[in-house]
Amino acid sequence: CMAEDLEFITNKACPFAQRTWICLEEKGVQYKLNEVGLYGAGGKPAWFMKLNPKGLVPVLRYRDRVVVESDEICQFIDSNFGEQGSLQRDAKAVAAAKKVLNDRVMPSAKSFVQGGSGEKMHAAFAELESMIRGPFITGQDFSLADISAIPMFQRLMEDARRVGLEGARYPRICAWFEACRTRESVAKTRSSWWWW
Repeated sequence: CMAEDLEFITNKACPFAQRTWICLEEKGVQYKLNEVGLYGAGGKPAWFMKLNPKGLVPVLRYRDRVVVESDEICQFIDSNFGEQGSLQRDAKAVAAAKKVLNDRVMPSAKSFVQGGSGEKMHAAFAELESMIRGPFITGQDFSLADISAIPMFQRLMEDARRVGLEGARYPRICAWFEACRTRESVAKTRSSWWWW
């Protein structure tokens, strides 16, 4: 694949777009990054709204195909570039972890950060804690489960004490986070500013 064949349309502050970016970097895919402004006086560009009428990033354009939604894009990348399926060697464990992350951890953490109760968040953290095999969520292989989780946990760890994400309470999550944050793909895609 040539860089001009694959266009990654993003906003670097978006955690869901960061998933796609990490995936592209992990797979060693050549791509063109096109950052789009999502707010401001001009609004979202018309060409972007034609690609994704919902107006959300990320968007991946590969030749004549447009893929939206971070999970679907990462699945597409893993299935079509580099070693096929290398980011989901244990597909059952990846799917189970992503379900916990997407259905429980992320919504409860976002709610907590926006002023809600931490009870559901800590129940979800405990569930994730019990799933982590180490060093990564599904074991030795960095996977789509890790890619799904790391952007949100980068944001949570910036305020770990208030969130209650300390090593004594969540040793596996904290060890997992350290293993992930030092990966080149994660470090390269970290934005200095972000949103939820």
